[in-house]
Amino acid sequence: MAELAGLSKGAAYEIREIVPKVVDELAIKVSTLPEAIFRKAGHPARAFLAGDLEFLTAAREVTDLLFGTACWDFAERPDVELDSFGDITLFNEWVYTVDNGFEDDGWYFFKSRSDAEACFRAVAAALTNSA
Repeated sequence: MAELAGLSKGAAYEIREIVPKVVDELAIKVSTLPEAIFRKAGHPARAFLAGDLEFLTAAREVTDLLFGTACWDFAERPDVELDSFGDITLFNEWVYTVDNGFEDDGWYFFKSRSDAEACFRAVAAALTNSA
């Protein structure tokens, strides 16, 4: 890796010294953190839409990625222009109620489980179309 960065092979380097030079040398486009999180969330979304991942499993993976990071704190986020993300916070709360055994109280968020799945399907479609 040091050679790719144009550095001497025999010397010791910190990874933070080498990686930017390698990225520059190879002309690699590095995504911003929100873009990378959004793209990664597209993987379980795609699997759900293809029928390879069950609804709640995919929902947990997507919401864990989107809400378990600082993604929502960034000024520029890929989801901002997407109408389907209008209810993502409610959806995240619904997943929390289900995971903690309070699905019967989830009516506050969605009228039924199928309403929640419809919301997630729209989010999953948006994630796969823009990722």
